[in-house]
Amino acid sequence: MPACDALFACCSDSSVLMAHGGTPAACNQQLNDSCKTNLTPLLAPLLATGASIFDGDVLAACVSKLQALANGGASCLEPPLVAVEIDCLAAFRGQVPGGGACIAPKDDGSFIECSHGRCLNGVCEPFLQAGDACDPGPDLCDYTVGLWCKTGGPPTGTCQPRGDIGAACDSPGRTAYECKSTVCGPAGTCQAPEGTAACQGVD
Repeated sequence: MPACDALFACCSDSSVLMAHGGTPAACNQQLNDSCKTNLTPLLAPLLATGASIFDGDVLAACVSKLQALANGGASCLEPPLVAVEIDCLAAFRGQVPGGGACIAPKDDGSFIECSHGRCLNGVCEPFLQAGDACDPGPDLCDYTVGLWCKTGGPPTGTCQPRGDIGAACDSPGRTAYECKSTVCGPAGTCQAPEGTAACQGVD
């Protein structure tokens, strides 16, 4: 599985690697078991009822990204676990419109049921779209299509595409999901994740 190959190629934190099985093979088995236990029971009824559909092109793009990350070194441009949790899971496209009833757990992955939104208190809440005003509060830009809130200073900003390496970012020296790498360097530009920064998943 390219997710585990990428993680072990890019992550240098032994505790994270041990938590994921200690070897790529063990990691693969762990991920397979986790999907069967946690994801399949949720997805199966959603797919059966049409509340979610599978987009093979989105998954193929994610797999290609992970295969590139698995080359290690300079190819490690973003944390593999973030790619798995956002890019790969987004292959399951929620179909329930904003305001519709939903059953997915209250977390950022509930977009598998809601169309360009997430499930909050049993109702699909739409994500903000490109160009919409945003702030760091509970209203989220549609990160399933690569958007994040770029503030540019308080009180609000706009939803814009997540930055590639070298793009300007708003949180110098901190973790910043506005960067695909999740690293906003001291100079205020997106930098490649180094060391343990390549090990993180979605907070």
